[in-house]
Parts: sequence; structure tokens; C-alpha cells
Amino acid sequence: MFNSFNKSSLLWSLILIVGLLLAAGCGAPAEDELGVAFQPHYYPAASGILSNSQDIDHLNDELEVNYSSYLSGSDMISSMIAQDQTIGYMGDMPGLVAADNEQLEGVIVAKDVWSPGATTSIVTRKGEFDSVKDLDNSDTEIRVNHYSYSHRFMLHVMEDEGFEVLNPDDLLDGSPNTMLTQLENGDIDAAVVWEPFVSEILERSKEVSDFEAEVLSTGKDYPNFEDLSVVVAHPDTLDNNPETVVAWLKNHLKMQEIVNNEPEKAIELLSKPHTSYSNWIAERSLETFGEVDAYLSDRDREVLEDGTAFLQEHDIISDDFNLEEQIDMSYLEQALAELEE
Repeated sequence: MFNSFNKSSLLWSLILIVGLLLAAGCGAPAEDELGVAFQPHYYPAASGILSNSQDIDHLNDELEVNYSSYLSGSDMISSMIAQDQTIGYMGDMPGLVAADNEQLEGVIVAKDVWSPGATTSIVTRKGEFDSVKDLDNSDTEIRVNHYSYSHRFMLHVMEDEGFEVLNPDDLLDGSPNTMLTQLENGDIDAAVVWEPFVSEILERSKEVSDFEAEVLSTGKDYPNFEDLSVVVAHPDTLDNNPETVVAWLKNHLKMQEIVNNEPEKAIELLSKPHTSYSNWIAERSLETFGEVDAYLSDRDREVLEDGTAFLQEHDIISDDFNLEEQIDMSYLEQALAELEE
């Protein structure tokens, strides 16, 4: 999901940010500004894309909102450490990393989109494999985005299917954009990616001669696998200017209403000219969403606990990380109450 980060890229991002802060001082937004980070090519963070698409730059007369798009979760985390942005739309994996980062300790204040695993898929060239079990071969080259939920999904599939030849260390790291070209060229056998990259591969295969892609499997085929995206807020903003977070969450809730009740408008705002994707990609991606609800359910917390265990196993977050200490729904509850008044 996103989720293009790994240990080395995160380390270099932190080193760069520390250097910038020493040279220029902290770049935190003024109290009457709110910086919001999102990824334009990560559709589970739908509310951030919709908000930016509608040019919502004022939540009220006193508060200005500045949007910034980032290519990866690690870039978003770095921007929040520097307080260039104070709210971030993130996948569950980078959201947990941000919450655990000792320079940030971000707080999960809402959910954006939950999916029954459907946003994540194993994509291959059409006809090369009859089933997922056929991937269990020492010669198979499969790319995931390490430490993202695509990585976690593929490990789940391998365990569920009882893989005996291919092992976790055989999974190659890569970015979704690179995987598109590699799969098209036949350099890899399978790409494990999320929306809208899945739909982009399928659309491209309609236009490129001698290349046709197919979805071999999705998370929907594995009921025990789910994923979600979250909204993370900087703790300093929560402490010193909580009303801005409440104001933003009201806007977040309104964007979710568009996804739930005005799908045609959501498709329009998720596609050109607001993003680089076609209406077909936006519509197909939107169909993978499950319940679009800002509140974290008990099941959502279980999904985040699964992600926590996964990241701890790979030494991405600390072993003593306490998920519940980094979740605070009180700001969302206040936003809901104010909207109902």
C-alpha cells in the first residue's frame, strides 16, 4: 500500500530532514495554517485526493489548508517530522511507522478507507499461471514493495497456500511504477500491487501489443486478510491547536460522504485532470473499497495489530510499541458531534 518505504530509505530521509532543520530551523505551519499530506496515486487515501481535487483551501475564515502530494509514505513521514505537514493520509503500514517514530510519535485520529483486501492483487501476464499455487517455484520472480501491505499480503498467501519451494526471502523489492514496466517487458513473473496500480496495469495491457495482464488473485480470496488507510496527526498540533484537527476531520467526513453517496462525483475527482488516471481506472479502483467510515472499529484495530506484528517482526518498529496509545478518536468524535449540531 503506498507504501513505498524501507529501512534504508527511511533512514536517509531522516538524516536529510535533520540536516535541513539544523540549517534552516523548524518549518512548522503557522497556527492559522494546516499542512495536509497525501499521495495522489494511492486511492485508499481517497479523502485527501478528493479534498485537493476540489481545491478546498479554507476550512473556515481563520484556517488555511495547504496540500502537498508525496510519492511515498516515507516522504510523508519525513515531512511530518519537519512539521512541513501536520496531517497525513497514510496506509496502515506507514501510519504505524509514523506513530512509532521517536521524532514524531504521530497519532492515528481517523480511518479513511477499509478494504476486504480487495485493493491488493497479484498480477501476472495472462495465461502464464493457472493458479497462485503455480507461483511456488524456485524460478519465479515476484516483486512486492517491501514492508508494505503488498508484502504482508504475499506472505499471507504463501502461508495460506502452503508454499514449499518459494520462501519469504525470495520476494524481490520494488516500487509499483517499476513493476508495471517489468511485468510488461516480461522481466518478472508477478507484481503484487494495490490500486490504482492494479487497474493501470490492466488498462495498459489493452493498449500495448503482445502484452495482456490478468489478476491471478486478490485479498478477497483470503478472508483473513484486510487492509486500511488511516489519518495521522502530528502530536504538537493536537496539543497546541486541536481545533484545526477537528475542523479538518469535519472536512474529511464530508469527503467520505462523497465516496459513499456520490460515486460518480468521486470517480470524477479521482481521475483526470485531478490525477493522472482515467475514469475507468478510478471507477474500478473505487469498487475495491469496503466500508468507508472514519471511525476505527474493533476489526480495524485487529488489522492494525496484524500490521504492528509484521513490522515488529521485520525490525521496522519497536517491540514495545503500544498501538492503543497511538490512537485517539476523541477529535473525530468532536467533529461528528459538531456536524450533527
